[in-house]
Amino acid sequence: MGPSRLSKATGHAAALIRAPGADVDLRGVSGSTALMAAAFRGNEEIVEALVEGGADPTRKNREKETAQQIAQRKEHWAVAKYLKIEGLNWLKEHDKDL
Repeated sequence: MGPSRLSKATGHAAALIRAPGADVDLRGVSGSTALMAAAFRGNEEIVEALVEGGADPTRKNREKETAQQIAQRKEHWAVAKYLKIEGLNWLKEHDKDL
């Protein structure tokens, strides 16, 4: 995806996140979220937009994978590193066991 299309996609993602009643952790048929799909594709901008919009980076799909694990499997290392940090931050903010 070229820079122009990527920016447009990021803009659309940000608009959806801000929509009243939007559920950024909505699951598809496979049990995956938009964050997991963006991690699968290695789309750093959309991953960041979703996390900043409240997406839970610790959520797991039906295969028991988080978005970080999906990014690692697909060798999207920058996305995986970002999601690891954000996952730890999410756990701290939500008072979950590390």
